[in-house]
Amino acid sequence: MKENRYEKGDLVKWYDYYRDEIVRDAGLGVVLHAKLHGPGTDYEFMSYMVYKFKTGNKQSFPSFDLEEIIPPVCES
Repeated sequence: MKENRYEKGDLVKWYDYYRDEIVRDAGLGVVLHAKLHGPGTDYEFMSYMVYKFKTGNKQSFPSFDLEEIIPPVCES
């Protein structure tokens, strides 16, 4: 499975799960920065610090707990 990559400023939908993978909470946010974990190993993955609009807090999420939101293009 290809890991999604996000950049600073990307609008995302985040998901917070219970241990059994049932969604506990979700909302919109913006990516503040990214961090690479385990570079050069079989366990390499990205995490993203996200400012959550719903709570005004920031939280780190792995890429598979995020979904990019692409704003609609306005035509004039």
